[in-house]
Amino acid sequence: MSTHDPQDDTSALVPFAAKAGLDVRGADGQAVGNRYHVYYEASQGRYYRRAEDGDFIRCSETGARRFLRQQGLEDPRSNDSVLTEVESALEELERRWWVEYAGPIAGRRAGWYVESGQRVLVTHSPQLIKPVSGKWNSLCLFLEELLGDEQKEWLLGWLHWALAALYANRYRAGQVVVLCGPRDSGKTLLASLITEMLGGRSASPLAYLTGKTDFNGELAGAVHLLIDDDWADSDPRVRRQFGAHLRGYVAARTQRLHPKNKQALSITPLWRVSMLLNDDPSSLTVLPQLEESIQDKITLLKANKAALPADDDDPDREEKIWRCFTAELPALVYYLLHEYRVRDEWRDARFGLTAMHNPAVLELIEPAPEEQLLELIDGHYGSLCQALVDPHDPVPFEFEGPARFVEKALIAAEPAAKRLFWATNQCGLLLGKIEKMRPQRVSSRVSRGVKIWRIERNADN
Repeated sequence: MSTHDPQDDTSALVPFAAKAGLDVRGADGQAVGNRYHVYYEASQGRYYRRAEDGDFIRCSETGARRFLRQQGLEDPRSNDSVLTEVESALEELERRWWVEYAGPIAGRRAGWYVESGQRVLVTHSPQLIKPVSGKWNSLCLFLEELLGDEQKEWLLGWLHWALAALYANRYRAGQVVVLCGPRDSGKTLLASLITEMLGGRSASPLAYLTGKTDFNGELAGAVHLLIDDDWADSDPRVRRQFGAHLRGYVAARTQRLHPKNKQALSITPLWRVSMLLNDDPSSLTVLPQLEESIQDKITLLKANKAALPADDDDPDREEKIWRCFTAELPALVYYLLHEYRVRDEWRDARFGLTAMHNPAVLELIEPAPEEQLLELIDGHYGSLCQALVDPHDPVPFEFEGPARFVEKALIAAEPAAKRLFWATNQCGLLLGKIEKMRPQRVSSRVSRGVKIWRIERNADN
């Protein structure tokens, strides 16, 4: 639990924290008890002092001394046996106001926190847009053309839920949003506007999500985790790992943060993940299969090409569009924080609103591996039975054999099938899923310690 999380009642913690020498933020946001506005990162042997804008900047011991002298503390060097006021302050800082991690944490305002029993100093606050009541007509038209009325309303609900948490300095879970549409439709522009509304920082989690690195420190300070890379990988292992990490980013309150050259720690960031994909099957192969465990955690939206408020041949086109839309962001933020209401039928206690799956996007997603296996069996049923019957006899209505025989026969008939069987007994695992899904087509029995699969021929073949 964080002593600074407004979602928790910290009033009872203040006396305890004061006795324990811990730091609790007051109503003005300033740490109660640390009168020096300086903290010490023990693992790195360096100090952080508060800047004029409320953030914290790293400094050396010399810089910390100078900052303390500026606050009126004396630092004469006439007697080495007695600590000066500055030296006493530094000793107190290293003894009481030390932290294990100093850096940004997505969605958290600058200050001292306790995260999962660890002392952390959040060094930078998100750059929040000041809400102002007004018109946002250009943005509204852009969103309607890009998404249509219903999808626009859903996206506004997603933003409403995220902004309410961000402006209250609290944690709330939120779904992954996948925006699928043609190139140059306005997807990237929308993502940039979302970044502005969510504190001004974005980062790509792709390398970490796909297992290319174990370090994710660069994600610490970005509320908006944006996947906007033109990549595709149909390897089931990569997709499975990708899906598992995505579920973790959405469902888990506590996240593992591992910056390079630093000890890993547990934090509670406010992360929102979005993906921008082209509307073709090859681009959508990166998505995890929409299994039951992830269906409520991912939303699929279809984007259309949107008209933009500038001429195509204007050399300053992009800058004019950006100025036009960002000028309306304060009004949109005001509307989302103070006026927007989620539809009753969309309400969800955990994520704010239920997930939306656009049917046009669902049609483009590659079938689940077990469905692909059944399709392969139907397409090569004759090859599957070839070794069991005389080639002059008609193809039997039923096949019986172990999973390893099924795997070998299908790979021989179609070498590309090898990618489905990426792990030992993967064929048997997929047949087991088909058995649950289509028991009239696939069933099993055990004979002499070996599982034998019975596969019924598709009546349409």
